[in-house]
Order: sequence, then structure tokens, then C-alpha cells
Amino acid sequence: MACHGVTKQYVSLNDKLTTVTYNVDLADGSKKQILPPIFNNESNDDKKLIQVIDDIILRLGLFSSKKIDFDDFDNVLCKSEDLVEEVIEGSASIYRVPFNLITYHKKNTWKMRCFNIAFRTLYNLIPNNIDMTGLMSYHDLPKNIKFERNGDIIDGELYNHESIKIHKSKSRNDETEQFYVRVNFLDEHQEACFKDVNLLNILKHTPEIESVNFFFKFIEEEKFEEETEEYENVKFYNMLQSRWILDVLTPTIDNYCNCNQINNNFHIRYF
Repeated sequence: MACHGVTKQYVSLNDKLTTVTYNVDLADGSKKQILPPIFNNESNDDKKLIQVIDDIILRLGLFSSKKIDFDDFDNVLCKSEDLVEEVIEGSASIYRVPFNLITYHKKNTWKMRCFNIAFRTLYNLIPNNIDMTGLMSYHDLPKNIKFERNGDIIDGELYNHESIKIHKSKSRNDETEQFYVRVNFLDEHQEACFKDVNLLNILKHTPEIESVNFFFKFIEEEKFEEETEEYENVKFYNMLQSRWILDVLTPTIDNYCNCNQINNNFHIRYF
């Protein structure tokens, strides 16, 4: 769900407590008020999963507060031993902890997988996978790479939970969508920095990378009973990922293969 603007509003809950809410202008022209999680007692029982996921995505980055032992999808209190807290796949290129943490009941693992697809396809992300397991999507660039910065070839490092982002950079006057890799490095003062580096830059200066592979896994629809709400939701988000691969990822790969600047192979693989 895209938004065009966010305004802040302070609300007095009583004579001793004031909180902030955000009024979001959505791309479809509608408006939505976002409450802090600790003051949001609205039930999600009657909401469709797509609406719940969109609401969570809109809330990300606005509040660091969370309700303890609550499932973010159902907004209900659970036993702590039944809950899982997970970083959104590839999200650290946009949000840092605690803003990119989702808490959910173990029975809602499938909802978290739907959420990851929604988040990744909205922001055009392909997560790094340095030494992680359980990712539904990732690329296989190595942890250590080299790239050109201010005329020098320097060492860079990729971190878990960060990602490649597909977008057109206005500052670089990109004419087509490009792969930008979040790279961490030490500057000339030995201070930790990061930069979103065009994949072309990395491939030119890291010759050991012969190919770039993008991996995707789909939620197993056969584990859900057909014509149920769960089945329809899983089917919807699997289709969302399929369309993103076809409409966003594949054309970007084609741009790189046709640029005549590199000889690397690109592959989309499913597991």
C-alpha cells in the first residue's frame, strides 16, 4: 500500500498522558489514522489479511513501542512461549530494529510468509543471505565484495537482514530500474559507513562473482484446504510474488544483460 504523505497529530488521552498519531494520505486518495500499537485495541477479527498486512506496513517506522505478548496479525494477547519475533526479510536496508520486528503466534507462520512477500514486493527488495536459513527469497552475492568509491577500489561487506533494492536513482539519473546493493565499509577516517552501490560497480571490481542467482520459494498451497480464506490468501500472495518476478525482476535482469558492460550470468531459481 503506497502513501503520499504523513502528518503528525498529538492527542491527549487524559490530563497526564499525550500520545502522537499519524494521518496518512494513501495513493488512492483516502486517508488513514495510524495509532501507536499500545493504544490500538481494534480487533482484526473482521479484517481481511491483506488489510491487516497493509496496516502493519503503514505503521512500520512510525512507532518503536509494542504491546508485550501480542500477536501483530491478530492483535490478541498470547502466551509468550507461543510467540515468535522475527525481522522482516531484507528490511534492514529501510528500517532498523525495533522498527522492523514482527511478533506473531506460531500458528500464524503462514501469515508472516505472506507479509514478507507483501513487504519485499512493495519495496522491490531481494534479501541478502550470508549465513541464514528459512528465507523465502534471497540472492547469492558473497559477504565480501569490492567496489569503486571516489576513484579508489575499496572493500565492502554485506550484512544479514539487508538487501538489494531495485529502483531508479534520481541522483544518478538512471533511465531504467537498477540493482542497488546496500554495502557497508570503512571510510578514509576508519568510520563505519554504508552506501547503496550499483551492482554493475560490484561486478566490475569483484571478478570472482561469475553469476548472480536470485532464489524464490512459494508458500505451499497444498497444505491449505481449498476454498478457505487461508488458501485464498496464500494463493493471492504467491501470485503477487510471481507477478513481481515477471514485471519487476525480469526486466531489470534484461537491462543488465543488454548493457554490454559485464559478462556475468543472471538466473532466477526456485526451491
